[in-house]
Amino acid sequence: MKKLVLLVLIGFTAITAMGCALHPLSDEERWQIREIRELGLPEKPVVSPLLAGALNVIPGAGSAYLAINGEPWQAVPAVIGAWDLAGTLNWASQEGPQAGQFISLSMFWVWGIPSAIAEANAMNARATIKFYFAGPGKEELERRRRSKPPPR
Repeated sequence: MKKLVLLVLIGFTAITAMGCALHPLSDEERWQIREIRELGLPEKPVVSPLLAGALNVIPGAGSAYLAINGEPWQAVPAVIGAWDLAGTLNWASQEGPQAGQFISLSMFWVWGIPSAIAEANAMNARATIKFYFAGPGKEELERRRRSKPPPR
C-alpha cells in the first residue's frame, strides 16, 4: 500500500510538471516584443518572475500568484501542487519521512520554479505587447517607428 501511494504521488507530480508546460510566446509575439525592445520602449511588467519562482518553493504557490494576477489556467497546477504538498505532509506525519516524499516534492521544485519564472516573463511580455499594440502606448509606438532611421 505504501508503494502504491508513493507511485500515485510521484505520478501526479510528474503529470503536473509535464502538464504545466509553459504558454510560450508565439512567433508574432516574439517579433512584437523584439520590436518594442529595439525601439527602446519601456516594458510594462504585471508580475515579478523572481517572486513567482520563490513562491513555487511551496508547490503551487507561484502558480497561484500567477493565476491571481491574470493567468487563470495557472489555478490547475496550484491546486495540484497544494494537494501534493498536503498529501506528502500527511503521509510524513503518519509514517515518518520517506525518500519518495522528497522525490515527489523535488519534481515540483525542479519543474515548478523555472516554469513559474518563465511563465511570469511571458505574462510580462504579453502585457507589454498589449500596452503598445492595442492600448494607450499605441501612439508612442507609432511615434518611435516614424523616428527610427531606415535599415541600411
